Amino acid sequence: MKDIIRKKLDEIAAAELTEDFSTLTAGELDAFEAERGIRIPAEYREFLTEQCAFYVADDFGYPMREVSEMTSDDGNEKLEYFYNREFVSGSDAFARVWGENVLPIGENMGGDYVCIGIRGDHYGKIYFLYHEDEERADGLYLIADSFEEFILSFTDIGW
Repeated sequence: MKDIIRKKLDEIAAAELTEDFSTLTAGELDAFEAERGIRIPAEYREFLTEQCAFYVADDFGYPMREVSEMTSDDGNEKLEYFYNREFVSGSDAFARVWGENVLPIGENMGGDYVCIGIRGDHYGKIYFLYHEDEERADGLYLIADSFEEFILSFTDIGW
């Protein structure tokens, strides 16, 4: 993982999740990709093999490129925590409900997801999935064109 990404992750991390401190191995990710018929974007794959799941510090948020009715007036959103093992373990249930173009990489406080594109035009892009959206069938709103761009967009928004 690039040093600039590692540094930003260290800055925004509040605490590791207590349920599972382990990262995924390359072998586990290879098996997951083969089973699903997908390829995880390289920069996110590095994250999964190097970074444990963690809560994001309270004051940090990220800007939305496309805003939903849930987006705050300042155009920012707040991520409660980043997944690691949940990316793999929860993927089947998620795909049954939301389809197979994106998979969640973290969760917002309201039960909405931040997702990474794993197929087609969505590949590698980061989205906010508003689960009760009545305007868009897929509920997806673009955050960033890549995982790196997403991580580097976090700033202290003072919430």
